Amino acid sequence: MTNKSLITIISSYSDDMLVDPSGKIIRNQKGGPALFIEQAIRSEGLPYRLLAGDRVNVEILVTPTGEYGRVAVPPTEYFAQTDALTEWTIVSTILDEWNLTDLQVLPARLFIDIQGYVRKPGDFGQKQFWGGLPKLADQIFCLKGTAEEIKCLPRPVIEDQKTRLLIVTYGDEGADIFYEGRRSRIKANKIAGLDNTIGAGDTFLAYTAASMYRGSPPEAAATYAAQKTAQFLQQKLKDRSAS
Repeated sequence: MTNKSLITIISSYSDDMLVDPSGKIIRNQKGGPALFIEQAIRSEGLPYRLLAGDRVNVEILVTPTGEYGRVAVPPTEYFAQTDALTEWTIVSTILDEWNLTDLQVLPARLFIDIQGYVRKPGDFGQKQFWGGLPKLADQIFCLKGTAEEIKCLPRPVIEDQKTRLLIVTYGDEGADIFYEGRRSRIKANKIAGLDNTIGAGDTFLAYTAASMYRGSPPEAAATYAAQKTAQFLQQKLKDRSAS
């Protein structure tokens, strides 16, 4: 098996402390985007390698309207190297711990979840502009983010990304897929009774990339990913009910 055939995952693990709006600790658990992406890619039986740094401590505020992470101590910064990447590479961070700005050539199929790059350190749910993006933007194959996160990107970058692949998610309302200038709406299956949806976004991106790796067009890949994400959430609900 050649390196070219591998999916490279650049991400981070975390130790999560979930708290409610009153500040009461709900529970501690293992997490981080690396956990959910690796889980999805492994379940698809695809070859991959994972580049991850030290675990990051994350406090997650769980509310009826969503989850909001806070990182009190910024993680160590790592620099991705061109020769360590493969044609299919998935990047999802907790903050901006993986620095991509020094890369001269980006992978042809680079999928980036912008969640960490636009997360403001130290504040629950606060966002900031991704300052390093313009240097990379025209070489990125796929950008994915929530509707709120996408607002943190310059408008010209958003419009240009729609000519390649842009994924905008709306939680249980589904997602918009912009591919080569066309827009498609992907429906989501609503799962009642969940106390949180942590990991759903990374799961969705991972299955989208995995399906495209196998040859599916973006719209079909995202539809498949939505179905697999619903299964992930149903299992999460089942696990919590059994605990």
